[in-house]
Amino acid sequence: MQDDQTITLNKNCDKDVNVSRTVKFKLDTDGKEFTGEIKGSGYYAVTKGEPDGTTVEYTVYYAGPYTYSVKTEAAENVELKVSATSVPAGETVTVTPAPAENYHVSAVTVTAANGKDVEVTDNKDGTYTFKMPASNVTVTATTYECPSLAFPDIDLTQWYHPYTDYAIAHDLMVGTDLGFEPNDIINREQMAAMLYFYEQKLGAGGFTGDWMFNLPYDDAADISDWAFEAVAWCTMKEVIKGDNNKFNPAHTSNRAQLATILSLYDQLTK
Repeated sequence: MQDDQTITLNKNCDKDVNVSRTVKFKLDTDGKEFTGEIKGSGYYAVTKGEPDGTTVEYTVYYAGPYTYSVKTEAAENVELKVSATSVPAGETVTVTPAPAENYHVSAVTVTAANGKDVEVTDNKDGTYTFKMPASNVTVTATTYECPSLAFPDIDLTQWYHPYTDYAIAHDLMVGTDLGFEPNDIINREQMAAMLYFYEQKLGAGGFTGDWMFNLPYDDAADISDWAFEAVAWCTMKEVIKGDNNKFNPAHTSNRAQLATILSLYDQLTK
């Protein structure tokens, strides 16, 4: 049926008619009997006018839950997609940010029309969800350049991600030929290098200009070239000490040894 259409019965009818869209029409019984009912289907309802002879006007209208708009606001280095742009209150809306290359989403913010923030859940899978309030909302996001993206073996959903970002951005740690290897155990020469990088980053110390330092270890030749300067500095400052005239560069450290090293370094910087 069309808007303002008149439907004329050509025989008696006792069937109900369900309508599921907005429309206004007239039913002319033309002397026939209509004992059924015009009904709205789903969220639609019907109003019935007063008879005009054999004709009655019906209006079908949407009577479902009121919907509110979800608007995305332009954000730097990220595009935002939402699961729906017109949503009833109480429904769940999913936000999927698509950050630019080498950028990571730090937060998704949803703001109601009154300026209040709507609670957003980070699903840890690249999506965010929120419950639609009884208000129009605006969705935006903030991003930051993510150094960890340079290493495919860093899982950005893991708890350590913010800390690998910081360590890489501040030159406290560098990768290996195999990547960052976040789950590998570090050895003593790697630990020396990290402390030395941190010391240099603080601008507090480190070797400058021409220098020479003879390492007093029987296994000095086993120390990697890239770690030699760091081991020399840690030895000179007595931050990391050898054992039985050996540095043991490939040995790992236990928690007690790490506590000792960090305590000695902390005392050195005070």
